Amino acid sequence: MSMRDNTALTFETFQDRRHNYDFTHVVVRTMYRINTRAALEGTVDNKAGYGTEDAARRQGLLFQTLLDLGHEEHFDVCTFADLSIHLEWQHYHPADGGEMGYCDPHFEDLGRGFKDIEAAMKFLKRLGGSIERQRVRQATEAGYQPSLRSVSSYSFESPQRVLGALGRMKGSVQIQRLPGNHVWVMTDAKILSRAA
Repeated sequence: MSMRDNTALTFETFQDRRHNYDFTHVVVRTMYRINTRAALEGTVDNKAGYGTEDAARRQGLLFQTLLDLGHEEHFDVCTFADLSIHLEWQHYHPADGGEMGYCDPHFEDLGRGFKDIEAAMKFLKRLGGSIERQRVRQATEAGYQPSLRSVSSYSFESPQRVLGALGRMKGSVQIQRLPGNHVWVMTDAKILSRAA
C-alpha cells in the first residue's frame, strides 16, 4: 500500500471578513491521510522521488516540524475525482441587536467536473438527511413531534448543524490547515459556537 492509498473524509471550518461582512466556511474533502514518520523516511536519500535533493530536504524539514509539533499523521489534498464541497454563510446581525444568525448558505464549490458535482450532491443529500433526523430528535426531546422534512437548502441553515452532522459521521476527521503550508492536521478544536 502506498503512502497515498489511505483516504479520509475530512472537514474544516474557518471564518473571514470581506467588504465589512463576516463569513463562516465549512469545507468537506476526501483527503490523503499520511503517516508523517513514513513521509519523513521517504525524504532520506530522496527515496520518495521529490524531484530534486533540495525538494526532498525541504519536505523533510516540514515533516520533522510536524513530528516536533506532535502530528504523527497529516492530510494532503487528493487530486481528481474526489469529494470537495465548500459551503459559506454570511453572518446576519439584526438591527434590533437580537441574536446573530446566518443568511442562506452558499454552495461555493461542489467539485471540478460533472461526476464530482454528482458525488457532492449525493453526499449533501446524505448529510442533509442526517441534519433533518437530528432536528426531529432534538425537537422530540423538547416535547414537540415534528415530521421529517425533505432535504433542502434550509437543512443547511447554520454551520453548527452541518458541523454537528459531519462530526457524527463515522470515520470523519476535523482538520485545520497549518499556516504557511499546504498541509492539514487533525484538530481537537471545538465545533463552532453559535456566537462565533
